[in-house]
Amino acid sequence: MTLNFQLLCFGLVAAGLVLSLVLNIVFGGFTVGKITRGLEVALPHEQLPAYLDRMNQRLGELGFKVDGATGAFIQRGEQVGIPTSHTHAKSPKMLELTVDQSDPQQVKIGLSLRYLSLIVGDTGETAYADAVLNYVSNATDTMQLVANRSYMAFSSLVLSIWAWIAMIALKIFHIEPFTPTVLTLSLTPIITSIIAIITIALKPKELRGMWLAIVGLVVSILALGACVLFALVKAMA
Repeated sequence: MTLNFQLLCFGLVAAGLVLSLVLNIVFGGFTVGKITRGLEVALPHEQLPAYLDRMNQRLGELGFKVDGATGAFIQRGEQVGIPTSHTHAKSPKMLELTVDQSDPQQVKIGLSLRYLSLIVGDTGETAYADAVLNYVSNATDTMQLVANRSYMAFSSLVLSIWAWIAMIALKIFHIEPFTPTVLTLSLTPIITSIIAIITIALKPKELRGMWLAIVGLVVSILALGACVLFALVKAMA
């Protein structure tokens, strides 16, 4: 059975991308939405000014700025870096502060951190939000660096496996064009894996998933080799 090459090829690539997105949601704990984390601190009234000064200083270190319209602190994700790294600090988020001084014995400070962008699969966003709250609330003395699972590395592995599944299905059902379709399906994760490996190597403390990218590269190269072998056998037959 012969199908239109563009329809077959781009259809299979699109299916692989959708599968990658779905699996990313699954392995991210089915997290889809705007993540919000909160923390409450109680301290004596006389410690409030020094506490707020230290909090403002630490928020500034992390790139949070006061939003004039809301009074909240915004981390707009304006840090310059590698576009494909997707580090957590690049995701816009808002930190809201409430101070309750109704109790004469102590002050209650409430902190709420909310991601402003849609999170599709938790790759470390919750851990980063908790680390920010712990640091600015003085629960920890240093900001914990949270590594983000590279979506590109994850996708490269999914797409490489998908290339094998598609290749086997095309062969079993004798669907043409076989060779150019499988070549495209194999080259896509190869390119994705190489980009992922480079970006993770440049930021090893901020990105994780090197093994995903390496396995994806190997599996996709094997798929490419199998495709070439099938083409040679067919040409010699």
